[in-house]
This record gives sequence, C-alpha cells and structure tokens, in this order.
Amino acid sequence: MSRSTHESIVLKASGFAPGAQGSGNGTGIDTKGYRLATLPINCTTGSGKTLDVKVQSSTDNGSTDAYADISGAAITQITANNKTAMIVVRACEKERYLRAVVAGGTSPVASIGPWELSDPINLPVSSAADEVVVV
Repeated sequence: MSRSTHESIVLKASGFAPGAQGSGNGTGIDTKGYRLATLPINCTTGSGKTLDVKVQSSTDNGSTDAYADISGAAITQITANNKTAMIVVRACEKERYLRAVVAGGTSPVASIGPWELSDPINLPVSSAADEVVVV
C-alpha cells in the first residue's frame, strides 16, 4: 500500500509485551484526529494453542463509559503456528478510545500491536505550500 506525502502514521503501544502469553485487556489509545486505527497481530503459538483478539471502544477511556465490543472487530480464532492478522477500525466512526482484548484462547504466544494511527483528519501543513486553506 502506498502512502501519500500528506499521510502520517503514529504508533501507540497496545499494552501487551512482545511474545506475551495469556489473556487480558490492552491499554486504551486515544484516536482523536485520525480516521484509521490498525492493530497488527502475529501469533507464534505452538501446537494445540489458540488466540482470540477483539477491539473495544469507549468515549472516555473507561472512566465513566465502560469499554464495549465493536461489532465485527475481532479476528477469526488463530489455531495454527506462525499466523498473522490485522484489525482495521475506522476510528473516526467509533468512540474516541480503543483497546485490544485478548480473550479466550489457550496459552498463545503472540505479538499484538503496536497500534498504527493513520489518515489524519487535519493534514500537516507543508512549509513548501504556497497557500493553505482550512474551512
């Protein structure tokens, strides 16, 4: 996929250490100002192990609005060794904060994240621009 010269990518930690095992909730990330949030998943699980990952959202990082599942924002359970997956969320159409959740599964070994925030809503101003109009 090629990226335009105006597009920027920001990486945010998922809250899972590389090679993490087990289940749990990731760290909430603020997606304000970006249209897309991508969560890469790399499962190096061994024989007989599985991995389930989903994404949840909240308006205030769980302070008063509890995180809830985003419909369709889950991978098909990984049951084979050395598989990758990706969850892409249209962040501008969801609640502001997102987090990854490793749910279920049987002792997988996986790298989840970091989150990639891309397609900024307000493009950066270029010093080479002759004119910039914002409406």
